[in-house]
Amino acid sequence: MAKTAVTIRDVARVAGVSQSAVSAALTGNGRLSDETKATILQTAKAMGFEPNPNARRLQNKGINRMVGLFTLDLDLSVGTRKIKIIRSLLTRQGFDVPIHSCSYHHEGSTQNTVREMRLLCHQRPRAIICNTTDLTPEVLVALDDYRTDGGVVVCYDRPVDIACDQVVFDRNDNSYRATKHLLELGHRDIGFFEVNCIRPSSIRLEGFSRALAEYNVLPNEDWIFGNILEEDFEDDGARMAAYFLQLEKRPTAVCIVNDFAAIAFIAELQRAGLRVPQDVSVVGHDNRPIARYCNVPLTSVAHPVETIAHNVVDLLLERLNGDSEAKCRIETIQGELIVRESTCPPSTSLS
Repeated sequence: MAKTAVTIRDVARVAGVSQSAVSAALTGNGRLSDETKATILQTAKAMGFEPNPNARRLQNKGINRMVGLFTLDLDLSVGTRKIKIIRSLLTRQGFDVPIHSCSYHHEGSTQNTVREMRLLCHQRPRAIICNTTDLTPEVLVALDDYRTDGGVVVCYDRPVDIACDQVVFDRNDNSYRATKHLLELGHRDIGFFEVNCIRPSSIRLEGFSRALAEYNVLPNEDWIFGNILEEDFEDDGARMAAYFLQLEKRPTAVCIVNDFAAIAFIAELQRAGLRVPQDVSVVGHDNRPIARYCNVPLTSVAHPVETIAHNVVDLLLERLNGDSEAKCRIETIQGELIVRESTCPPSTSLS
C-alpha cells in the first residue's frame, strides 16, 4: 500500500466502520464514541493515511485561500525582508501564506529541497510564490509539474526556464553600477568581494567585469574574493579584510556584495590603521538602513526589496483575478546607486 495513496474507503474497510464515520473522526465533526474515534485514528495512522487537501476545500465550499511561499534559505537581510513584505501584503488580502524553507549548504540538500517542494505542491495551494535563487533543476521540475497540473506560479529574484510570471532582480546591473562609480572617480585598481562562492558564471562578477571592460581595465584575479562557507555576513566581511590586509599590492577600491559584510570590512581595516575612503574606497550592495548610520556612511547600490515584493504580489493577484491563460510576464527590476562618504577619488600618495 506504500505505492498507492490510502483513501478514506481503505481506512473504513480496515477499521470496520463506514466512510462517514472515518470522515467524522478525522474532522472532529459528528458524534462518535471515544473508543470508535480512537480506533479509526489509530488505523489511519498505521496505514499512512494523509488527508486530501482538495477534499477539505470541498468541505469548505471550495474556498482555497492558500498561497505557498518557497525559498531555500532565510537570511538576516534582503531575502527574508522580501518574504516578510510579500506575506504581509497577501495576508491583508485574506490569503493563508505558509512559508516553506530548506537550507542548501549541506550534504543531501538537493533531495531535501525537492522533498520540501513536492510537499508544498501536494497541498495544492491556489498559487506558489517561489524565490528561485540557487534552486537546482530537480526542484524546478517539481515546481513546473505543479504549474502544468493547473497551479499558478510566480517566481522572483533570478530568471528560470518556467512558463510563469517572473520578477527578476538585475544583479548584473547592480555590480556594474557600483564598479562604474569607482571607475568614474578615477580608480583602476578595483577588487570584488562576494559573500558566497563566486562561480565562473557569477551574475554579479559579470557586471563587475563589464564595467572594467568599458574602461579597458583587466580584472586582477588576486582581488576577486569569495567564500564557500555558511557564515554570518559580518564574519565574511572580517575574513575579507584579513585577506585584503595580507595582499602585497592592494586595490584602491573594492565592491562588496553585502552592506553588513562591507561595514565589518571597514571596521577591521580601521583597526589596522587604514582610512576609508582615503586609503581605500568601499561600495556596498543592498542599501540596508545600517548603511546610513555606520561610522563611515556607506556608498551602496540599492536592492529594491519593496518594489520586487509589491510587483510579485501585483502579478499574482492579476493572474488569480484575470485570465489564467494570458501570456507570461517577466519584469526586470534594477537598483539605484546611493553615494555617501565611503568613496572618493584615489589618493595620489598611494604607490
